Amino acid sequence: NIVFKFIIPLYKASKQMKGTFNNMKEKMQEQQKAQQSGPSFTEETPKKQSNKTGGDYIDYEEVK
Repeated sequence: NIVFKFIIPLYKASKQMKGTFNNMKEKMQEQQKAQQSGPSFTEETPKKQSNKTGGDYIDYEEVK
């Protein structure tokens, strides 16, 4: 009786959790591969340079 009420449901739950964990692990690996092989937008974008010279800058102060 204890086998049917405790051990079998425990076995099924652990089997299901292993399957879910493996699926999540596969998705993480796919995302990492996509990030590594995909184009890197941060390296390709040129930085803007400001043509202004010093006098127009005002420090930002947060007002509470």
